Amino acid sequence: MQPGVSPPRLDELLSPGRRFGLGLGLLAAHFILGGSELWGFLPDPLPLAIGPLLTLIPAFLIVRALGASVTEAFAYHWPGHPQLGWSLLGGLALVLPSRILGAINTQLIEPAEWFIQAMEALQPESGTEWVTHMLLITVLVPLSEETVFRGVLQPAAGPVFGTARAAVIVGVMFALFHFQPWFLLPLAVIGMVLGLTRLITGSVLPCIVMHGAYNLGSVLLGELMRRTSEDAGGVSTLAASILTLGAFLSAWLCWAALERLRPVGPEDGPAEGSD
Repeated sequence: MQPGVSPPRLDELLSPGRRFGLGLGLLAAHFILGGSELWGFLPDPLPLAIGPLLTLIPAFLIVRALGASVTEAFAYHWPGHPQLGWSLLGGLALVLPSRILGAINTQLIEPAEWFIQAMEALQPESGTEWVTHMLLITVLVPLSEETVFRGVLQPAAGPVFGTARAAVIVGVMFALFHFQPWFLLPLAVIGMVLGLTRLITGSVLPCIVMHGAYNLGSVLLGELMRRTSEDAGGVSTLAASILTLGAFLSAWLCWAALERLRPVGPEDGPAEGSD
């Protein structure tokens, strides 16, 4: 590449179908090679980091091998502190509504026993475990998942289905990716909110911040509810009513945060493939 010449964009090098295939291939690498049982010799929680790393590293290597810019390929456009703040608030505000939707979902489909055991095994105990667990769920996991879903799949689906339908389709794919039918409804809503964030801002970074904030809030709320339930012998009717009211207020707060997001990017232009 000649000095002063900008690297080609990924959409100039690969058709939408090939970009979509790239995203699916990255997810396949996550599933096939990232299984924790293959990396059981590593100390906890390192096995959980293998899947995200096997998503990110090949993605970066493929983009660089094609001669494209990583920043442009995955829309890592810096949104500025106010936008990051609204994304953070939006992610935290998603926690309570997702809890209510999850409670409804689990009434229809009970969680699998292996999932309950896995969640109990992943519960951090020591301070070191808390730090490493938080870094994993607030940084590495959101970075890898948003890179694939909102950085690769959603822009690739946009020219075919339209940007709004692409956000919905990829949001549902995001929910299915987690293989948790007992939590499918809230995951789909979260995926579509993240897709809307990508659509509004044109950047994946606000999606990463929102995703990380949601994960952080979910873990902290889950720990609070676990301790409260143990102390009180269960969640009281009053506590459940307060949570429900809080969920409605949080849903409104999330929507208010989304309304304050603005397009960002090299020229503050619209998202790729916008109508």
